[in-house]
Amino acid sequence: MPVLKSVDPISLAKIYGFIYLVIGIVYGVVVGLLSLASGSVAVGIIMLIAVPILIALLGFITGAISAWLYNFAAGKLGGVRFVLEGYDVVKKAAANPKPAVSVTKPAPPSKRYKCDRCQYSTNSHLEMGRHIMKVHGGAGLAMYTDTAKDDEEGTKEQ
Repeated sequence: MPVLKSVDPISLAKIYGFIYLVIGIVYGVVVGLLSLASGSVAVGIIMLIAVPILIALLGFITGAISAWLYNFAAGKLGGVRFVLEGYDVVKKAAANPKPAVSVTKPAPPSKRYKCDRCQYSTNSHLEMGRHIMKVHGGAGLAMYTDTAKDDEEGTKEQ
C-alpha cells in the first residue's frame, strides 16, 4: 500500500492560497455589498479588494505550515497510507521485477575513416579533418572514405 512520506510546502501553500483566494473573493463580495448597502462606500470598496488578498495570504501561510507539520509527523509516525483505485502497486511491482529504465547504452556505430593519400585512419570524423588540414595542407587536397560503408557495400556485392 502506498505511503505519502512528505509534502512540498510551497506546492501545498500555492494550492491553499488559491482555495482561500476563491473563498476570500466570495466573502469580500458579500461583505462589500453589505457595506455598500448600509451606506459605507469606502469600507465596501476596501472589503472588495483587501479581504480576498488577505485571506489568500493567510491560506498560503496555512498551507506551508500544514505541509511542514505533516512532514514532521510523517517522519516520526509514518506517512498516510492510501489505496489507488484500479492500480495495485504491490502486485505490479512483484509481477515486473525489471527496472522501468534501461541502464545499458547502445553500442556506438563502428565507423572507420581512412585517408586516401596516406595510411592514416581513425574512428573520429573530426580527427580525420584535423589530419587533412595538418598533413595535407587543407581541406579538399586529400579525400577520406567511410570504411564502414565500404564494408557494407562489399558484403552486398558478394
